[in-house]
Amino acid sequence: MGSRASFPIVPLSEDRVIMVTGANCGLGYQIAKWAAMMGATVILACRSVDKARAAMEKMHEEFKEEKTKGTSNMTEKSTLCLEFLKVDLGSFKSVAQFCEDFKKTGRPLHVLVCNAAKLLSVMKQSGLDCRIIFNSSKAERFASFDIENISFTGTKRNYPVHSCYNQSKLYQIMQMFAMSRRLTGTNITVNSLHPGIVETEIWRYSHSWMKRCWIFIARCFCLTRTPIYGATFAIDLVVNPKHAGVSGLY
Repeated sequence: MGSRASFPIVPLSEDRVIMVTGANCGLGYQIAKWAAMMGATVILACRSVDKARAAMEKMHEEFKEEKTKGTSNMTEKSTLCLEFLKVDLGSFKSVAQFCEDFKKTGRPLHVLVCNAAKLLSVMKQSGLDCRIIFNSSKAERFASFDIENISFTGTKRNYPVHSCYNQSKLYQIMQMFAMSRRLTGTNITVNSLHPGIVETEIWRYSHSWMKRCWIFIARCFCLTRTPIYGATFAIDLVVNPKHAGVSGLY
């Protein structure tokens, strides 16, 4: 596979529906693009219409480039099967409306990357080998479970971005284990992963001198990864047949 990150390129059917949240940039972009290039129908669940459209255009261009390179096992179609659905994951109301809108389409859903669990009823009726995948982080090691403060109740001005990020990743892993137990014996598997320290848009929130020093050190010692390398294991979990039936792993 040359210098590209290593993951299997598995021919997928257009009937296999994969939903990726935050697919307009970073890890989500790479996961959505490669799943589509393997032939699946991919739904980009994003907040910004303009950014989603720009991302889809870029995916089509990069698909043409891969075709030119002669990358094997990609879809034989001339265009990618990409769709957009708007959702603001910072709003419970938006997430609930998004789920209802998708249910009304009557479509199946086989793989869900980084989303809430409100689409379980759809996935349970979507046939064999349905997967939920959480992109988590080892940042969870810097968090602790505190049921009294599980939800931030302060103002936007004093919102502790990084500590809340750490907490969210811990809760995400806890959610994965809980869901995996509850879904034992069903057609749905649930797993979580740490993609490494990836150069994504989350870095734009690093304003303190301590965070900037950490970023500088990480870059100097080549500890950071590009989005495509960070997305490698997630893509593998999305498309690789060998992961069918595997659940409850971080």
